[in-house]
Amino acid sequence: EAHSFELTPKDMVELLNADIFFFTSKYMEPWTVNIIHNLEEENVKVVDLSQNIDLISSKVHDHEEEEHEEELEGVDPHYWTDPNMVMIMVDTILDSLLEVDVENTEYYTKNAKDIKAKLEELDKDIREVLAKAESKTILSGGHFAFGYFARQYGLEYLSPYAGFSPNAEPTPQRITELIRTINETGAKAIFYEELVDPKVTKVIVEETGIQMLLLHGTHNVSKEDLESGKTYFDFMYENLENLKVGLNYND
Repeated sequence: EAHSFELTPKDMVELLNADIFFFTSKYMEPWTVNIIHNLEEENVKVVDLSQNIDLISSKVHDHEEEEHEEELEGVDPHYWTDPNMVMIMVDTILDSLLEVDVENTEYYTKNAKDIKAKLEELDKDIREVLAKAESKTILSGGHFAFGYFARQYGLEYLSPYAGFSPNAEPTPQRITELIRTINETGAKAIFYEELVDPKVTKVIVEETGIQMLLLHGTHNVSKEDLESGKTYFDFMYENLENLKVGLNYND
């Protein structure tokens, strides 16, 4: 579970001996905040892969302040669910690698070109499916990690959970809204997240009889998936097949 990762002393030793350290953001990996200075002192190049990403944030008004200034409540760290954001990550990785290992420029550049071609193909396939989908609303019974996906492809979503934290709790109002939406629209599927007990999703399924399908955020990976060599593309294409059901795809 990526959100609950804790750095061990052994991990820290390995990081201090690295040439370069990539992380997705301080919002996804808050433990990095406390080690970046140490790494930089050992001349480890530290690269925040979110540096060129337009991150999604939720804001609330502080009514105790006279000017009612908006304060940051949370940032959605799951930007890789949009393949277009992964292309930006690839560019950032490539630029950083070329700074520390110029001798292998051709190797890194070819790999980056190849993976961006696969990402462009994935993006095209997603757009083709969504163009034939009757629904433009993703119904999720779990913490929703597809905000960037939804933003990129013009989708809406409903979830029982407010905010982006994995510690967020579902609210009765949101659960009621989901059940009402399912009953009113005749939706065919509700999605649950990987490696988390889908207890809220199951409650909604029991109330509505709707089908329950996995929408994998690609960052919490089981031991079995790791050992079988499943990739980002494997997860995303499986997601696309499930989205065909959930969004009423008509070929």
